[in-house]
Amino acid sequence: MLNSIITLDKLNLFKARLIITYGAVTLPNLLRKIKELQHKIKNIDIEIHEFLDREKFAEVLSKSHVLLFPSKLETWGRIVVESLASGTPVIGFDIPGAMQDVVKRFKCGYVIKPFSYELFLKAIVGVYTLYRFKLEEYIKLVKRCREISYAYDIENMSKKFINILKSYVER
Repeated sequence: MLNSIITLDKLNLFKARLIITYGAVTLPNLLRKIKELQHKIKNIDIEIHEFLDREKFAEVLSKSHVLLFPSKLETWGRIVVESLASGTPVIGFDIPGAMQDVVKRFKCGYVIKPFSYELFLKAIVGVYTLYRFKLEEYIKLVKRCREISYAYDIENMSKKFINILKSYVER
C-alpha cells in the first residue's frame, strides 16, 4: 500500500497533511511508520503533537478529512463521536467501544483488523481516494457521520442513562 501512495505522489496525485496527536495507548509502531512517510513522500506534511487541548483539538478536527484512531483500547469513544459530529469519518481498529458500536455498525469510516498497518494505510488511501476523486461519495459519508452523531449527543445519552437508572429503581 505504501508503494501505491509513493506512486500517486510521483504522479503529483497525492497531497496530504497529517496532524497527529497521540496519547498513552497509541501504537508506537504505527506512529513510527507514519513518521517514515515524511522521508519517502514529498507531498506529505506531517505534524505530530503529544497532546492538544480540547479547543485546539476541536479546531483541528473541524478542518480534517479523516480521524485516524489507532487505539489498542477505549472506554467509550468520546473522540470518535466528536469526530463524527464534525463530519469527519474515522479509521480505527475493530476494538470494543465506539469503533464497533458506532463506526462499524453505521459505516461512518473504516474499521479494520486490529493492528494491521497495511490495512490502516489502505483505509487512508480509501478515504483519500473518495475525497480526491469521488467527492460526492465522500460528502455522503460526511453527512452520514453527522447524522449518526446526533444519536450520541450528551442530551440523548443522558436521557437514555436516566431511563436505565429509573428502570432499576422501579424493580
